[in-house]
Amino acid sequence: MARNKDVLTTGEVARICKVAPRTVTKWFDSGQLRGYRIPGSKDRRIPVTQLIRFMRQNNMPLDGMLHFTKTRVLIVDDEVEIVDMLRDLLTQQTTYDINVARYLVQGVDVWLNTPRRPYEASGTSGMKAAANGVLNVSILDGWWVEGYEPEVGWAIGHGEDYSDPNYQDQIESVALYDILEKQVIPLFYQRTVDNVPRHWITRMKNCMRKLAPVFNTNRMVRDYTEKLYLPAGARGQVLAADNLKRSVELAHAKDRLRHKWPGVRIVGVHTSGNGHFKVGQSMQVEAMLDLGELDPKDVQVQLYAGPITASGAIGDASYLSMEHNKQMAPGRHLYVGRIDCRTSGRHGFAIRVLPGNPDMATPFEPGLILWN
Repeated sequence: MARNKDVLTTGEVARICKVAPRTVTKWFDSGQLRGYRIPGSKDRRIPVTQLIRFMRQNNMPLDGMLHFTKTRVLIVDDEVEIVDMLRDLLTQQTTYDINVARYLVQGVDVWLNTPRRPYEASGTSGMKAAANGVLNVSILDGWWVEGYEPEVGWAIGHGEDYSDPNYQDQIESVALYDILEKQVIPLFYQRTVDNVPRHWITRMKNCMRKLAPVFNTNRMVRDYTEKLYLPAGARGQVLAADNLKRSVELAHAKDRLRHKWPGVRIVGVHTSGNGHFKVGQSMQVEAMLDLGELDPKDVQVQLYAGPITASGAIGDASYLSMEHNKQMAPGRHLYVGRIDCRTSGRHGFAIRVLPGNPDMATPFEPGLILWN
């Protein structure tokens, strides 16, 4: 079957859609699949664009259309030999495979990725490029939110959210051209007397040294295994023991929490000092809770603390456990915690109460939480 055809026969459409030619004829004659007849022979012809539209409308996979879709690639390089090689690979090479891709990626200088935030699923191609010393220029989305540092690549924008996608495209396109013109291109052509872009190479080394050990399948599989699969397997064995005894107890505990949770209240918070502390000092926090008919072992109380952002929210927060100190009255309990002042600036905290059953996969599992 010829590549890059603009018009297809009913037989070719049938092979693409994996149906009988008579089915394609019925689609055509009923007007569902648009096309035209050749004068004289009356043979049916279907433009590729109309077939793609028809397949999308009917939720049909487009795998068979790969031979007919055209992708335009802009190649920019001042070395004619490189341009000729890439043109040959992209237009004539019919055995494009992992080996060919390996050489192409190794020859890239900049990996440009411009999805519309926040629709980037992951960005594994950028990770692959980084492992080959290729510098990423990307929107702060997907993996690049975690991987970006100024010494390993460039970020387009600052991770802003936009309600108008057209305005977003306009702002980020200007930012991209600004980065290319003022940072990427000047750095690439900044050469020493031996015509070597040493500052660029330094970034390449930083890229491989910092990103490759973190963003790779070995680390991913290890994290899944050690942090998820093994703990989940051990937890499953515990809950399944003694004819699911602890599973039944956990189910009853969740039901009890859901029924009694409305009676949980934070009735008072007290801190030591006057609100001004030096680095190295600590602040004690006391919280008075009404637990209603729940027991202190049914809940966990935490300090949610961190620096205050420009918008007044707690940013880069960490949570610290508060200890049950004593029962003040029936149903009323005192919890005590401490915040160490490690950095200067404005900091804040909040108190949150979560379920405390250790058999839960996570305290957020029942969907119960209380903030002060």
